[in-house]
Amino acid sequence: MKKERNNSIDFFRGIAFLAIILIHTAFWSGSGYLELWFRCLFLLVDVPLFMFISGISYNYVISVGKNIKGILKQWNKWIFFILFYILAYLIFFRSEFRNQNILEWFFYNVPGEGPFKVLGGSLWFVGMYIKVSIICSIIIYFLEKAKYIEIKHIIFLLLLISITNYVYIDPYITIYAIIYLLGYYAHTNKIESVKKLLIYELIAIIGTVGLFYFTGYGIADLQTLKFPPTVYYLAASMPSILLVWYLKDKVKIGDKNPINYLGKNAIFFYYAQGISSSLLYFIMPYITIGKGTIKFAVMALINAIMAIVIGFALNELYQLCYKYLKSYKDKCLKKKN
Repeated sequence: MKKERNNSIDFFRGIAFLAIILIHTAFWSGSGYLELWFRCLFLLVDVPLFMFISGISYNYVISVGKNIKGILKQWNKWIFFILFYILAYLIFFRSEFRNQNILEWFFYNVPGEGPFKVLGGSLWFVGMYIKVSIICSIIIYFLEKAKYIEIKHIIFLLLLISITNYVYIDPYITIYAIIYLLGYYAHTNKIESVKKLLIYELIAIIGTVGLFYFTGYGIADLQTLKFPPTVYYLAASMPSILLVWYLKDKVKIGDKNPINYLGKNAIFFYYAQGISSSLLYFIMPYITIGKGTIKFAVMALINAIMAIVIGFALNELYQLCYKYLKSYKDKCLKKKN
């Protein structure tokens, strides 16, 4: 029996998308007028939240095969997007278009320079997500078969590997797999009360501050600790993860909440922000409000509006094309029969 769609997952995925808008506004075009420490504040609600929510979502799949099928469907959306990306490139930036490695573009390898450089800089997430999602679905499959090994044991093992580095595994996989598996675990293990949440948050905050203090790191080091991700970055992400862990079972979200739409179609909106965040470089000279947080707020608002409009257009057009192709396929099958 197919599980009913969880609106809270869509809602928090939509919130995570909006957080990415803030981060990419701050760290790309915002790098010229914002202090580093201020930009790094936005990293406290970042990619780990996406991975945590993805781990929760896997409880509605519980199949390695279905998970891979879902990834292939997302690739179809990427193919659709990249065709329009190439078209836009040719129309508006024809003189800068280079097609030597265009085949690689269809496999999430868009250049990180040119007029749409933020898109290329954002795609590391897609490759990481695919690897972590497949690896974690295989881990969960074998955990279901094992009697004496639990998910917390695997999380501890991954944490140990990431700290000691005795067994070299890509840190992107170890850290984000920990978060993905935490999300899977959180689905059936709830934070029941505000009191428990506050205790966990206090422990997480004190632990993070203490860890940063004794190792000499500060808030301005978060970007460095993110690429590649470290246990310090994981620790800094825990307060936002814990908050969503609690709220996912407490907040009642209706079907028609507009943020749900962002969450349901997050992949198109993620691609769209790569375009909109790049376009900010062309808009920024005309925003003369002044430097600092006010200018950032205006730029972030512009970025969000552009990303939502582009993402909405992409998704609606994709749905129309999908329906047309499905209808055409059905007609062809009827003719054969």
